[in-house]
Amino acid sequence: VMSVKALFPRNVSVDRFLAPVELARLPDADLVAMINIRLERLRGLGVPVKFSPGVLRSLVTVADGVPALAVQLARNTILAAELEGQTSITRRCLDNVLRGLVAYQRAPG
Repeated sequence: VMSVKALFPRNVSVDRFLAPVELARLPDADLVAMINIRLERLRGLGVPVKFSPGVLRSLVTVADGVPALAVQLARNTILAAELEGQTSITRRCLDNVLRGLVAYQRAPG
């Protein structure tokens, strides 16, 4: 089995490109603020969406400081609520999204 590095000649820029980048995790309060800004934008567009008590905190806990994961979970829970005809994002919406992610990760291939 050939590695990706073996496919490229020795080159400093390739080494930099392939080097892992350590990113600091954001505090929960920052993730909550980031999601709330996006919710305000949606409300400004006439989408009356809100998180039920405790659901946003659970979402942020699952995201574990990773902003991209927090945003994607928020998007997916908003879509799940919309599919159910709700404007309130419930724990059930988040649970359905998380179950879908787990099923996707377990899918063969």
